Amino acid sequence: MTETKNKPMIIGGETEIEIVLPPVEQDKELFVGLTHVFRPPTAEDQLTYYRKMTQTETLEGPKGEPRKRKSGDYWAAVAELYDRCITRVENYQFPEGAENWKALMYLEHKQWAIELLLEKVGGYLSPIAVKNSPGTSEKP
Repeated sequence: MTETKNKPMIIGGETEIEIVLPPVEQDKELFVGLTHVFRPPTAEDQLTYYRKMTQTETLEGPKGEPRKRKSGDYWAAVAELYDRCITRVENYQFPEGAENWKALMYLEHKQWAIELLLEKVGGYLSPIAVKNSPGTSEKP
């Protein structure tokens, strides 16, 4: 269990955040140490990401009345947050002369890196906080 400390959470102290993907197998080869280095995402970066995830669109109902439908574009949100915050990658080899390496990066690698980045910058709720959250049916 994590030790409980009464101290402030430091925000904005990191200048780079390294995310190392778990080993990746491709064409029967195992690649380890694939690293994505990000600048810390700002609140605006995260807000843009979550807005893309939960967009509302207005559609025309059967009688011509407007209807709202929630939708989201997960892949566009991932790609945009990745492109906004990534500074470099390590242990990848791109074609010689490739100027836009971000466009060449596999979308699945962007997804894995962004999910790990968001876990790292946001932290986790402690088990007791999750248990006591509104709407949780578990009792302490």
